[in-house]
Amino acid sequence: MTNKNVNSVDLRGDFDGKKKFDFSGGKWKRTVFIILFLAYPVLNWLVFFLFVNIDSIKLAFQTYSYEKGGYVWVGFDNFSNVLKSFFSADAHPQYRYGIRNSLYIFIWNTFVILPISLLCSYYFYKKVWGENFFKVVFYLPSIIMPVALCMLFSFMFSTNYGPVNAILKAIGLGGIIPQNGWFGDSKTVFPMVLLFSLWSGIGYNVIMTAGSIARIPPEIFEAGKIDGINMTKEFTQIVVPLIMPTVSTMFMMGIAVSFSYFLPSMLLTNGGPSGEGYTIAYLITNRVSSGSLNEAAAIGWCAAIVGTPLVLLGKFVIDKFVPDVEF
Repeated sequence: MTNKNVNSVDLRGDFDGKKKFDFSGGKWKRTVFIILFLAYPVLNWLVFFLFVNIDSIKLAFQTYSYEKGGYVWVGFDNFSNVLKSFFSADAHPQYRYGIRNSLYIFIWNTFVILPISLLCSYYFYKKVWGENFFKVVFYLPSIIMPVALCMLFSFMFSTNYGPVNAILKAIGLGGIIPQNGWFGDSKTVFPMVLLFSLWSGIGYNVIMTAGSIARIPPEIFEAGKIDGINMTKEFTQIVVPLIMPTVSTMFMMGIAVSFSYFLPSMLLTNGGPSGEGYTIAYLITNRVSSGSLNEAAAIGWCAAIVGTPLVLLGKFVIDKFVPDVEF
């Protein structure tokens, strides 16, 4: 048997047929570093995902009884009440608008913001005139805190001192300004939320897609130039197909965002007139803040029951039809 250091176990030792771990020197420090590095995300997942979701499952099947002074099990009563609220004719409009607006968010992210992001990324990649200026315009909102962005956007369209209204009046378009303000009119309140999502969210999408375009080998573009293709064909036939994995990821994120989009609706519209500004996520947040935890849990799990198959279906379609391209 070979001599071994008394302070460590030789990795080459094979007393039981398995390699022994070395607790000395750099390997032990590396192990401690890895454990500490992973401790925070694991603890965060245990507390804010596992514990919260387990607790929300219990709350969805319970209600608070003042007679007994605690929560009691009520079976599927909370789910039944939620479904009636969503689909009954006399339900509060915020439920109906919550479903409608969450669907609008998904359509807006997928068919408006994503294509515009792709075009802007390609525009920056080609280094055409004004690219540095537009980079600042697009990227700046993505590095500012969402709360500050909402305050800034609300100020821009303020009825009393907003610069947008002042400009519209100066050019003779003051008649299009709603009488109750952009956030107080039922016809404009949620379109303003969509406009905010375009202004604030396009920078992140541009960063994602620009990075994918930059990884495309230059030889591919050079071959396209030799074949005499123009910028339109280069974008549609080379760039988009080769960054489809990134595009598909952003598509999946769009599905998830449609069920979790609440902060702009809350800060900009406070629900809007007659509930026009509500989304599913804001409806849940509103129920939590009002103390209706059981209803909020039931709404959340109804959204999860609907959203999970949609995400899985989207992933299945993407895996089946989107080529896996890596550079």
